[in-house]
Amino acid sequence: ALFDQIQQAKVIPNTKTAWGTKQFAFKDIFKCGSCGANITAEEKFKPTKDGGLNRHVYYHCTKQVDRSCPERSINEKDLVIQLIDFIKQNETSIKISTDLKRKAERHKSVVENALSLHSMTNIDVKPLSEYTTYILNYGSYSEQIALVEGIDSQFVIRNRRLEKI
Repeated sequence: ALFDQIQQAKVIPNTKTAWGTKQFAFKDIFKCGSCGANITAEEKFKPTKDGGLNRHVYYHCTKQVDRSCPERSINEKDLVIQLIDFIKQNETSIKISTDLKRKAERHKSVVENALSLHSMTNIDVKPLSEYTTYILNYGSYSEQIALVEGIDSQFVIRNRRLEKI
């Protein structure tokens, strides 16, 4: 009986999720700048000194077009920073969907209202930049996906840099 109890305690439950069920913000949205294949995501957990885990998401070429594609992975945080910078620099020339424009304008009115409550009305709020920064830093993956899909420009990742085609 003791042997059976120990054997049962040794069994590690399968905590893995089914393949393809995890949601990532930028999976299958960007293309590889070298070979043109899709960009996929991979999740890694690294232990911290206090015993916890840090979650890191990396995006890399699927290598379905060229098995020897030289592109290396890019961290999701770096990709978000590059996307925010790109949108801030090109806000006036970017073509966006009407839904994204509506959401950005709604966000702008909320920000302007909050600023006016604190007597800070002379601040210029750029709708798309403000909305992008907020969603990419604090939004859910589904909101981030909708944001990137609302931008009509096509992007590739080449040498760990986000580039517009």
